[in-house]
Amino acid sequence: GTDSTKKKKQAKLKRVVAKAKKQAKKEEEEAKGSANFAALHLLHDPQGFAEKLFSRTQGNTHHKFETKVMIIAVVSRIIGTHQLQVLNFYPYIQKYLQPHQRDSTKLLAIAVQAVHEMVPPDAIEPLLRQVVNQFVHDKARPEVVAVGIQTVREICTRNPLVITQELLQDLT
Repeated sequence: GTDSTKKKKQAKLKRVVAKAKKQAKKEEEEAKGSANFAALHLLHDPQGFAEKLFSRTQGNTHHKFETKVMIIAVVSRIIGTHQLQVLNFYPYIQKYLQPHQRDSTKLLAIAVQAVHEMVPPDAIEPLLRQVVNQFVHDKARPEVVAVGIQTVREICTRNPLVITQELLQDLT
């Protein structure tokens, strides 16, 4: 009797300890995820910083493509984190959104990151139309269509007012 009760209690204790360790590890990983972007949250003037950084990519033609992508990724993250209004960002990134473009999936992710509910829908609508026209059509490869639909879904999740009746018609 007492040995089996003792073993049951020890097994239960092991399960509880394992569960507590697993929970602590999960919370630690979540804290690391937000800590990676702590510097973005501590920016003094995020609007000014984002505009200044973005203007360097716009006017500067001697940056390598990879460098431009990294800079606009930072700008996009700042725009999304602080819900900023950098309206000329969307037409700028729109010109890079084509299926044959190098790093097209990364560029789509960057575009999605910059979308939030405070951006006027008419600023994002041309970007969304570009994604639909370039990625979601019957002649595109299935993986290209899948990426395009995922991008459209994510943009519409972040700013539901951007989808128009005409765009919905094009997608069906």
